[in-house]
Amino acid sequence: MQALAHRVSVLVLAFGVGVSVGPSCLGVKSLYEKSVRLSKEAKLRKDLSKLRRLMKEYSANKGGGPNLVTDLVYAGYIDQIPADPFTGRRYSRIVYISTPIENPCAIYPVTVISESEEISTEGTSYDEW
Repeated sequence: MQALAHRVSVLVLAFGVGVSVGPSCLGVKSLYEKSVRLSKEAKLRKDLSKLRRLMKEYSANKGGGPNLVTDLVYAGYIDQIPADPFTGRRYSRIVYISTPIENPCAIYPVTVISESEEISTEGTSYDEW
């Protein structure tokens, strides 16, 4: 009987320790969150790289860049615009520059960027990538 009581108390003690020292206490949750963030960052880099490459192709073929990211879809360069992994919305933000030497009134698309203002694991805002 005493051996049974000892086993039960050890089981309760082990259970109690397991509850008080859960995964978040051991850093498991933060490692998981970091790996999710790094995965999203990799997707963001891949998406932006692909969209920027397609914008260059579009510009070379059409003599000017797309006015909207969706112009890449309408022109057949891509089936659909991917969703930003941080905002969940489709990429739509294009950065433009003007070139006063050639035409002071003209603006030209330069690149597509994320709309997320979150800070990356590198310490920069995703909308600066």
